[in-house]
Amino acid sequence: MSLVLLQAMKRPVVRVGRFAGQYAKPRSADTETRAGLTLPAYRGDLVNRPEFSPEARRADPQLLLRGYERAALTLNFVRSLVDGGFADLHHPEYWDLGFLHHAPLRAEYERIVHSIRDALDFF
Repeated sequence: MSLVLLQAMKRPVVRVGRFAGQYAKPRSADTETRAGLTLPAYRGDLVNRPEFSPEARRADPQLLLRGYERAALTLNFVRSLVDGGFADLHHPEYWDLGFLHHAPLRAEYERIVHSIRDALDFF
């Protein structure tokens, strides 16, 4: 995707990866009050749940394990894309992003990919 941005904007692109999501959220207050009921603050999916109930706001160590599992799945998915040639500069035809089929900018994305493919074929 950074090549698509580089081609479209004609500007340098800094590649930064943030993998595996945001599962913990620091809070400025330890508690939250609604309609006179005070409960622990929602601290993210690694700690408790967002619903405003005593059960949901209780810290649950199983959430930490689930978050670790999801982070590992995400990293392994990205590794499989890289190992499988998804990001191979010599084969832009592999850059199939199925989720773009109904995106408003799909045609523009495909035009840029074809432009990159033509430039790579030239080189």
